[in-house]
Amino acid sequence: VSAGPCTICRGGDDITAPDQKITVPGFEFIDSCHALNATVPLLLTEDDPRCRQLQSIGSICGCPIPQDACYLCNGDPAASIVLHPDKEIPSSFGANILLPANVVPNCELVEAALHSSTKGDPLCTTAQSFLGPYCGCSHLPPPVHNGSDCNMCPDGGILFPTKTIDLFGFTSCSQLDHAVTLLLKEGTDQCSMVQSLGGLCGCKSLPTSPCTMCQDESSVPDELFDKPIPFLQQGGGPFGDVLGGITPTCGLYEAFLKSLDSNDEMCPLAQGIGSYCGCPPIQHHCEFCPDHPIDPSFYNKTLGFLSAVEETGVSPTCEFAETLLQQVPSHDKLQCFAIQQRSFLCG
Repeated sequence: VSAGPCTICRGGDDITAPDQKITVPGFEFIDSCHALNATVPLLLTEDDPRCRQLQSIGSICGCPIPQDACYLCNGDPAASIVLHPDKEIPSSFGANILLPANVVPNCELVEAALHSSTKGDPLCTTAQSFLGPYCGCSHLPPPVHNGSDCNMCPDGGILFPTKTIDLFGFTSCSQLDHAVTLLLKEGTDQCSMVQSLGGLCGCKSLPTSPCTMCQDESSVPDELFDKPIPFLQQGGGPFGDVLGGITPTCGLYEAFLKSLDSNDEMCPLAQGIGSYCGCPPIQHHCEFCPDHPIDPSFYNKTLGFLSAVEETGVSPTCEFAETLLQQVPSHDKLQCFAIQQRSFLCG
């Protein structure tokens, strides 16, 4: 008996999401489930391996999902959703094994493939652990730590699990916390680096007297939290080395500083950029341009004469010079005058 035509849904059920966009290698001329459903029976038989591969992601097109099916987000399917369905998954995560050959994995496709597994399947639980946080599952129980796992907050859990962040592809503190536990080991450089940023998510494990971005111990204003700090070179100097090549922002840098003691020699050096991130100037500070502020059109102009600053991994700009002196007392004549005398370069 010859095999019958291939159908997207196993058992020949009708698809219920015909307008869903889909791209499958080998069928590049098809861009919707409706077109795929109409074309596949003409090209493939039900015993063709390519048919079974397409059926493995059939739920994207609205094929029935078994009652005990695996969901990427471990929880009530009605309440626990994948927040980033279109997010591509790096090959290092191993998601390719779940999908048809040459399909670029994203979170939506992986969840569709998991619907072919059951809740207790090891493939299901592994995918939930590794990919659930990455894909932004809204239902994430606190991670379980053992002695060798990296703990983002060594002295307790994170205080702000739902806080929005942008680090390593993760968009919330709970996602990052899960990933750190699963992928990193305690005592490694990567673990230490993430722990140094724990203040961002409310970790309690801070020094008794932590360093603060602002000398008056106030916080970076909310509206400047995501302001990038372009004059800190990625991977260069003491700052870049600690941040592991992450593009620093005012909020991220403030979180890192809280992992330092206020007596750390790096603290006053780092506080020098406080005004750039909205910290109030100190009283009786030095003025870069005593007569008027510099024109914003000069902000990004690089000042090569600040060679001592460049050695710390900072690429000084006019804006950097102006904000730096707002944290330098006017009685520090040497530093104040040395920078002031080149203010003409900034207009």
